[in-house]
Parts: sequence; structure tokens; C-alpha cells
Amino acid sequence: MKNPSLTIGVEEEYQIIDPETRELRSFITQFMESKGGAVEVVKGELKTGEVKPELHASMVELGTPVCHTSKEVKEALFEQRAHISRLAAERG
Repeated sequence: MKNPSLTIGVEEEYQIIDPETRELRSFITQFMESKGGAVEVVKGELKTGEVKPELHASMVELGTPVCHTSKEVKEALFEQRAHISRLAAERG
């Protein structure tokens, strides 16, 4: 009998801050509208699924796909963080 394999996923929440005023900034609405809904970073591209709006418009939630190793989680988080940082920088 095969043992069930364990999986892991990680969610992170970030507040979007205006780079000049350091005030919270409503960013997620414009971001989500430009991408047509929740998105996921896959091989440097955005796909439906893993970036979601939160209760506050200045907050964004990142979530990894279902992973089987800590290495997969680490790689997914690094890629998602880098992509979201680039998008925020591009949109001011």
C-alpha cells in the first residue's frame, strides 16, 4: 500500500505602498482589471489563479501552487515576488 504524499502551499499578503508618500496605495483594482481577474506567475508569465485581492484595496495576496517540496515552494515564491515587484514598479 502506497503512503499518501504530502503537499504544501504558501500564501503571502503584502501592503502596496506609494514610493513617494509612503502611504498605503490602492493598486490591486487596477492590477486585477488589467489582467482580467486573479492571476498566477508561471514561467515569468501571468495566468489565472494565484494573485488575489484582499479586503483592503492596498493589499495583495500571493499564493504558490500546490508543491511537493520546499524547493518548489521557494522557487515559486521567488518568481512570484519578483514578478509582482516588477509590475508594481512599472505602474508606479
